[in-house]
Amino acid sequence: PPPPPLSRLQAHAVNFWEAGQMGRGPGVYLRGVRLMLNWAKAPALDPQVLKLVESGATRHLRLGNISNQTTKTQIAELFKQFGEVESIYLLPNEGAALVNLTIMSNAVDAKQALDGLTLGGNAQGGPQWTLNVTYVRPQPQQQPRNTLM
Repeated sequence: PPPPPLSRLQAHAVNFWEAGQMGRGPGVYLRGVRLMLNWAKAPALDPQVLKLVESGATRHLRLGNISNQTTKTQIAELFKQFGEVESIYLLPNEGAALVNLTIMSNAVDAKQALDGLTLGGNAQGGPQWTLNVTYVRPQPQQQPRNTLM
C-alpha cells in the first residue's frame, strides 16, 4: 500500500529540507539571501553602507506632495525600477505615502531620482506637481493605515 499522505507540517519540513539541498548549501535563506548568525561579533559593516547610514539614509521613504487619489499600484509602478518594494502605506489625508524598499541602496537611488521630480502637466496645460521624497525612521508603535500592497 502507498504511504499515508504527509501532514501540513511534514510537507513544510520536506520543502525546507529540499530547498537546502538544491545547491544553496547549508543555512537559512530569506528572500534568496543566506542569513548569517554570529554569536560573538558581527562582521564589519560595508564602508559604503556605513556612510549612507551616517548620512541619515534608511530603506524607508516618505513620498510627499501626491494626490489623495494616488493608488498603491501607481506608486509600485513608479518605484519598481529601483528594486523590490516591501510595502506601501497610503496617507491620503497627508497627501503622502510611506514606501519601504528591501535594500537601503535601492532606497537611496529612488530618493535621488524622484525627489524634486516634476510630474503631470500635458499639452492642454494640465496641473503639475513636484514630488518630495525624504528618509523616515519606522515607528513601531504606530501602524499606518492601508498597509501592504
